[in-house]
Amino acid sequence: MIGDLLIGVGAGALAGILFFGGLRWTLGRVVDAPRPEVLAVVSFFVRIVAIAAIFIVMADGRMSRMVAGLVGLLIVRTAMVWSTRRELKATGE
Repeated sequence: MIGDLLIGVGAGALAGILFFGGLRWTLGRVVDAPRPEVLAVVSFFVRIVAIAAIFIVMADGRMSRMVAGLVGLLIVRTAMVWSTRRELKATGE
């Protein structure tokens, strides 16, 4: 049971890093992109497919892993929002 939770949180954190890190990367490049709408849409679908694949493989039919994965994803989201706000305050934007 503890192993399932650790696997779930770890995989969820990995999914969160890929999703929100990819979002941050995309937002940093969308301004200079020749076709920003294409970049945004493709990035969105790549990030969604990556998260879905991670969760499907990680869950292995166990609801406890799925819930733990969601917790890991939300932890990373919270950390990314916090660090981005801190960065924006430091730069004065």
